[in-house]
Amino acid sequence: MWVDGSPNVVDVRRSCAVHRIRKVRNAVTRPRAPLSQGPICWHSTPMLDEADDIHPLFHGAPKTTEFRKLRKRIIRNVREAVEHYGMVERGAGDPKPPPARWLVCMSGGKDSYTLLAALYELKWRGLLPVDLLACNLDQGQPGFPATVLPAFLEKMQVPHRIEYQDTYSIVTDKVPEGRTYCALCSRLRRGNLYRVAREEGCSAVVLGHHRDDILETFFMNLFHGGRLA
Repeated sequence: MWVDGSPNVVDVRRSCAVHRIRKVRNAVTRPRAPLSQGPICWHSTPMLDEADDIHPLFHGAPKTTEFRKLRKRIIRNVREAVEHYGMVERGAGDPKPPPARWLVCMSGGKDSYTLLAALYELKWRGLLPVDLLACNLDQGQPGFPATVLPAFLEKMQVPHRIEYQDTYSIVTDKVPEGRTYCALCSRLRRGNLYRVAREEGCSAVVLGHHRDDILETFFMNLFHGGRLA
C-alpha cells in the first residue's frame, strides 16, 4: 500500500495494530485502580483468579467451580457498586485524609455474613480504603442465639461491637395482638444502629439485603407508603 508516495505506511499501520493489541491485553490482565490514593502495585496485589487466594472469612467455603464463580461475581459487583455510587468519601484538599469508618451490621443471616466477607476481601486486597466495624444488635428476642456471632467474630479477629437493647419488650407492648411487629421493630433497630454509628465515629451504616429483601421493601413502600425508595 502506498500513500503520498511513502512505502512505510503498511509498517506504521502494523505497528499501531500491535500497540492496540498490547493495550487491550494490559486492560484485560491488569487489575483496576484501587479506590485509595496512589497507583496499584501489580506484583503485590492478589488476583481473584487464584483459587486459594481468598480472605480467611471465606475459609471453609465450598471449593467448587460454581462457588468460586459466585464469589468472584459478588466481589466484583460490590466493588462496582462502591465505585459507581461514590460510597468512599475523599478528603477535600487533604492529600492523606483519615480513612472512613463503616459500621457493618450483622444479623446472623447469610446476607450480612456475605456482605462482611466481601467488604473484608476488598479491604484485604487494598481496594477499599475504609475501616470496618462489625455490629450485632441483640434486641432481646426469645430464642436468639446470642453467643454465635460474638464467637465467630472473635475467632476471625474481626473488630466488632455487640449491643444489647430490649426492643422486643417495647414492640410487644405497643403493637396490638395479631398485628405484625416488623415496622416498629425495624424503626427501633435502625435508631439504635444510627446511635452506635455516631458513638463509634462511623460515617456509614452498611446493611446486607438479598434479592427477596429488596423486592419486599419495594412493594411495602409502593403499597403502604405510596412511594418508591
